[in-house]
Amino acid sequence: MVSSLQLGPEGFAPYGLARAGPVWISAFGRVDPGTPAVLAAGDAPYDGWKVVVHPDPNSGGTVNLSGTQCSSGKAVRFCYGGCDWNSRLQLSVTKLSVDVSTHLDYTGYMVFPGPGLMRMIASDSHGTLGTVVIEVPQVSS
Repeated sequence: MVSSLQLGPEGFAPYGLARAGPVWISAFGRVDPGTPAVLAAGDAPYDGWKVVVHPDPNSGGTVNLSGTQCSSGKAVRFCYGGCDWNSRLQLSVTKLSVDVSTHLDYTGYMVFPGPGLMRMIASDSHGTLGTVVIEVPQVSS
């Protein structure tokens, strides 16, 4: 089941963002908290959806963000930090290491296996810190 968006941290309020433990995910448009976590549809292809990962301002340390498509178990891939649109399919990785201590946004692309529900998991060496289920809508080709 798709998660509901939460009131975003300072700088994002009053809009809703998806939260997985110490990371916030922003790509839903200007929507209210409580709205289902469905990515803002546009002409974004599944193999490169621009998504901002925002560290929680009250968190520290390093977190790994990973994701899987709920229906197939296929991995979501991440193209951030030195990975650009032209190299996203070759250089994307299955885990994004986020230094939440810096409190700096990570801007890049998530490469989804297709439409549907994606379970995003934030973890560290001690285990899972949080999960959120977002929906990647069907886009017209």
